[in-house]
Amino acid sequence: WIDSLCIIQDSREDWKMEAATMWEVYSNSYLNISATASTNSAEGLFRERLPHTAKPCRVNVGSTHPHVPSGNYTLYDDQEWLRDVENAPINTRAWVCQERQLSPRIIHYSKDQLFWECNELRASEAFPQGLPARYGFGVKRNLIRSLPSTNPRKLLEIWHSIVSTCTSSDLTYTSDKLTAISALARQV
Repeated sequence: WIDSLCIIQDSREDWKMEAATMWEVYSNSYLNISATASTNSAEGLFRERLPHTAKPCRVNVGSTHPHVPSGNYTLYDDQEWLRDVENAPINTRAWVCQERQLSPRIIHYSKDQLFWECNELRASEAFPQGLPARYGFGVKRNLIRSLPSTNPRKLLEIWHSIVSTCTSSDLTYTSDKLTAISALARQV
């Protein structure tokens, strides 16, 4: 479901009708495919990339190294998730807040590799069993799924985080701000 294809772009009436149900599309989807590295709809999903960027770098350090204990090591950029997913161009858009919070599973087409995000796992082509624990993660996803049932203070903290993320994001029309966050408010 692509909003620019599923909503008649010059029709305010069609937009009102469709925007009110977008949350249902994301919530009831099996998988959301995200053009995460794209800055606009013309850029699409696919990019030229170097094959080695989707493979972890493994290094064997011998016993004669003066500073590093001998052994096999996997080298990786622990800021990759933050840079290529959390802070990617698509995630600056307010409507994407709704997608990321409500979609049960997302495949992110980033600039260098595919990333997987669901309620239980974040993974990549380099780390298909799950990203290393040292990876930096933001708070832009799973906030609604972590809502407490009885702790009002925690609920307010989560709601504040959702509102901060969504209201600091970009909208083509600022008048859409309340509509964009209303489905998330309904879930909370």
